[in-house]
Amino acid sequence: MKDKLAEASEKPDIQELHDEYRRAVGEGFTSERLDYCDKQRLAIWDSQSSDFKKHANDEEQAFPWEGAADTRVRLVDSVVRSLLDLLMVAFRRAQVRINPVETGDTESAAALNTLFRWLIGSRLYNELQREAELFGEYGLTYGYSVMFVGWEQSQILKPQKITLEALQAMAQQGGEEIGLTEDIITLIENPEAADQVAELFMGLVPNVRKRRAMRMVKELRETGETEIPIPEVNKNQPVCVALKPYEDIVFPIETVELQKARVVYRRVLMSEVELRSKISDEGWDEDFVEQAVETAGKTTDPNGISLNVNTLGNLPDDNRNLIEIVYAYTRQLNEDDVAGIYCTVFNPYTTQTDSEEPLYAKHELVDYAHGQYPFVEYRRERPSRRAITESRGVAEVSACHQAELKAQRDSIIDRTSLETIPPIQYNRRLGMVNNLGPAIMVPVSKIGDYSPLQLTAGVPATSMQCIDMILHDTADYYGLPHANIPPLTTTMKQQAMVNNWLAAWTEVYQQMLALTLQYLSPEDIQRVTGVPLQVSDLGTLPDFIMKFDARDMNDDYVLKKLEVIAQQLLPLDAGGSIERNTLIKKMVSSLAPEMADEILIDQGSASQKMFNEVKAELSGMMSGFEGNYQEKDPAAQSKLQYIQQLIESNPKAQGQMDEDEQFKALLENYVQSLQFQIQQQQNSMVGKIGVKPMQQ
Repeated sequence: MKDKLAEASEKPDIQELHDEYRRAVGEGFTSERLDYCDKQRLAIWDSQSSDFKKHANDEEQAFPWEGAADTRVRLVDSVVRSLLDLLMVAFRRAQVRINPVETGDTESAAALNTLFRWLIGSRLYNELQREAELFGEYGLTYGYSVMFVGWEQSQILKPQKITLEALQAMAQQGGEEIGLTEDIITLIENPEAADQVAELFMGLVPNVRKRRAMRMVKELRETGETEIPIPEVNKNQPVCVALKPYEDIVFPIETVELQKARVVYRRVLMSEVELRSKISDEGWDEDFVEQAVETAGKTTDPNGISLNVNTLGNLPDDNRNLIEIVYAYTRQLNEDDVAGIYCTVFNPYTTQTDSEEPLYAKHELVDYAHGQYPFVEYRRERPSRRAITESRGVAEVSACHQAELKAQRDSIIDRTSLETIPPIQYNRRLGMVNNLGPAIMVPVSKIGDYSPLQLTAGVPATSMQCIDMILHDTADYYGLPHANIPPLTTTMKQQAMVNNWLAAWTEVYQQMLALTLQYLSPEDIQRVTGVPLQVSDLGTLPDFIMKFDARDMNDDYVLKKLEVIAQQLLPLDAGGSIERNTLIKKMVSSLAPEMADEILIDQGSASQKMFNEVKAELSGMMSGFEGNYQEKDPAAQSKLQYIQQLIESNPKAQGQMDEDEQFKALLENYVQSLQFQIQQQQNSMVGKIGVKPMQQ
């Protein structure tokens, strides 16, 4: 059977898109599953009381007694927050590097790194932090989440004064191309031509309505000037939006990889104002908008039933006037069998016009350079090659443990209540009511008329053991720290989780960079990088590498690692095998990545700075000033090389050495100081390893 969504056409198969959409909603991540996860996360259940106690209802009695403990245990929420903290630290501190793909790509890779650091560290920093947190939170809670990666371009209208003389000058300089004629002033001064001039202004300036245009003509006629709203680019950048399963994104339940999905649906709720503005801003079909407005307050139910929009997840009642709009992304073949991504915008309740023509807002080819769906998935778990929706979140995995933990907590509180105010035993012949609870009368046969009930020992201890076991199992499963779990085991599980998380972000960043090179002008790119890069300049998209060592979450580990390098390895490097500038950069990036770009300079600049310092020392000694001696100078070897180069390349300095004994003595003292420090470093190394280091 031929797939109706596989073949590209000028008009989309709206009915097929509608049918597949309802199937995806009904069979995939449903509202019931979403509601279940939310209730586990928030520790909410049916018949929950506001006083945290159990009460009888019309259907059953409270157990074990009226007013027994009914605690809120938030194990699921605690786990999600702990794991999210780990993911966000990895996101903020991960080393992001763009590597060259081919031999000649080194320069372009350096420029791309500069561009990307500007993009994520300045332009999109706040937005990325917000969406990254939602991306991780949705994925941890529900099992998976999706990031939409697109390009956002918007304009604002700024008023600009224009005079009759300016309009006349524009007309004389070739205004015919934009609709101006040389007799524009004559037309403006003629009241009967006001409609004609107004239509001209409406064509020149976007979003100017007839009434505004008429007022502009009148102002020009009476005062000789007016204000014209000139469009100015407000935003021109990538946009990332974290999407919540079911509420924001759905796809066929059998989808194993999002990029191979038959169709992907992004669901958006719009106000009427927002929807109507799409007509002028994005060219949406006006008939579609008018019919879509009439569906306000409806959303798609798994059974295809029209429901109030507040049933969509946990949306409040004041969103009942919102309109459901669906962006359908499909991979289709054109007449040349070339695959492309097509986007069709529709409303689930408007399928055709009165003339039975398919009704949709727009249908167009998405010309993103990366050639992928503008979505990236993050799954909390990957059980072999299973459907995306089969990935379970913390809410589903730990619901049982949370219920067990609550039962033990309730039992401890109830036990404490019984011990504080124990039940009273009484002789059965007194005929009192049989019940159980604190201070409740319990009938017995062989006892005195009145005595407190003696409780069995050891019950709280058993509950505490159960609680410890639950917390241990939870920590072991998710890789959370626990006193009885080896730190290495915890670190390995955390590292696996971080790697999975950063793999998703690598795809997000690749799409972001591709769109930036595609849509940002070469001039804007050059202002940031100094190089006018474009997508067409690159044979293939560059490779992204994101790394984060989970052990770096431990500040003590980081400090110890740096101490080993600084105190043990550097003294052994008499030959200069270790690039100190690079090492320092890595140290600063590990300890304080947010400060790295501010306090570090590039390697070339650092070398030039040291060279200039040695050059200044030489000039000072030539003028009779003693050199600056620094004890335990790690750069002694480099400085000695620089001073030797400067002497060899400076005839004036060589001549002064022969004629000026003071300069000669100052220079010899300076060189001997450097040699002494180098010798001390070598001696220190011999004492540690027992052999003299090889000289390069």
